[in-house]
Amino acid sequence: AVVSTQSTGVVFMSDNGAVYGGRGSNFPLRGGKTSLQEGGVRSISIVNSPLLQKTGYINTNLHHVTDWYATFQALAGDHSEQVHKKQLDVDGLNIWESISLNKSSGREEVLINMRIPEKMNQELDNQEEGDNMTNNNDVEEVLTKTDNKAKDFFVIRRGDWKLFSGSSYIFNDWTEKNCEKRASKDSKMGSGVKLYNLALDPREMYDVSEDFPQIVQELLAKAESYSKNVTVTGKRRSSGAGKINGEWHPWVTAVN
Repeated sequence: AVVSTQSTGVVFMSDNGAVYGGRGSNFPLRGGKTSLQEGGVRSISIVNSPLLQKTGYINTNLHHVTDWYATFQALAGDHSEQVHKKQLDVDGLNIWESISLNKSSGREEVLINMRIPEKMNQELDNQEEGDNMTNNNDVEEVLTKTDNKAKDFFVIRRGDWKLFSGSSYIFNDWTEKNCEKRASKDSKMGSGVKLYNLALDPREMYDVSEDFPQIVQELLAKAESYSKNVTVTGKRRSSGAGKINGEWHPWVTAVN
């Protein structure tokens, strides 16, 4: 097939920060992969396309990974409203004008993560050895075991404000610049309410929750609305069954 370069866009992106423990650097941000801090959830992207109306600049608008699907869908000319079969709602937003023209993305907040014990299948916390996809990766094993110790938490960002709340959640330190010094692979646990202004404090060093109680209450109120859409997680299938002769193959034949 012949593809016109005049209507092509290329996006380079990351799904999360580097592994916390010496395999990459998230300097100067705090935390890394699987953590809820900026070193784990903030990533950079590069967009190259002749369709861009504004180029050569750094875009700092708030975007979420789910926005890419909605954006690509719109760019491809998909019109779901013209399809007779009802389409599922799309979580993301079309952020093309935000990227192409540096306009507001229309996204005011991002639910980073939340855990509600009563809506969790306990089998997720009692994994069998065969369910560990990274048996030979000690760093990943530590992160996985630590994450299972996290009990309940709610982490959200609205504008420049980021709120942590809960009785137990991962709370890492900072990695060294360019990983000149290996950071501890042992994840720490945090608790209580913490509030950060990412515009002034992207390294998440200064908890200002006591200075802005109104912001804290407004963000905590969001937890109830989000929790209404949380359902009990299904039983985890053993991924070890899909590894055959060093290759990964489909292993789930049915979904509950």
